[in-house]
Amino acid sequence: MKTDKSSPEPGDRQFTVAIIFIVVFLILLAISLIDYFVEKSLELIKYVGTLFGGWVGMIIGFYFGQRPVDQLTQNLKEERARTDKLTEQLRSTEAEMWKRVEGKTGG
Repeated sequence: MKTDKSSPEPGDRQFTVAIIFIVVFLILLAISLIDYFVEKSLELIKYVGTLFGGWVGMIIGFYFGQRPVDQLTQNLKEERARTDKLTEQLRSTEAEMWKRVEGKTGG
């Protein structure tokens, strides 16, 4: 069965849509800044900022906030495995120590 390399992965499509959205926002912001210098009115800037600002912030937060969370999750898994290993070592050492103590006391 052949795989179609021309179709992008779902994550690639999301990223492409996000980039297009941000580029459109920057273009509209540039147009509204030009309008401000020509018309001396902040109405268009307020409208563009209000309409797109939250969405752009959410997109940026998603893409920049995702990597640290993934890294922290991986670190937590590694630390959990290390803790489990140390706990098992302590339990086996404890059992050996009790055997020694019981052997010395004639138990």
